[in-house]
Amino acid sequence: MLVRRQVIAANANEKDRPKPRKSVGFPEKAVCCPTPSAGSTMPSLFRLLFIVGVIAGFVYVAMWCLVIFVEPKQRDITVKIPASRIEAKPVEASKP
Repeated sequence: MLVRRQVIAANANEKDRPKPRKSVGFPEKAVCCPTPSAGSTMPSLFRLLFIVGVIAGFVYVAMWCLVIFVEPKQRDITVKIPASRIEAKPVEASKP
């Protein structure tokens, strides 16, 4: 456990001295990973589903805004069709 030391002037009053910091709710030894028994950590699967849900919500709202606020422009469209697709093919008469 590291202790921070501060130099205090010899003539400083008691009220001018900084009070030592207390660690509240933390263990004495540092823990590299949170444990499931900590209670305050969010499970990673729930966190992932929450983030995906928030992103899906933003996408849904963006699409809804496009539908409501953007009016498409109507215009005429000209499509050229090749003559080979228009020409009628001769049909042979069937014999009874």
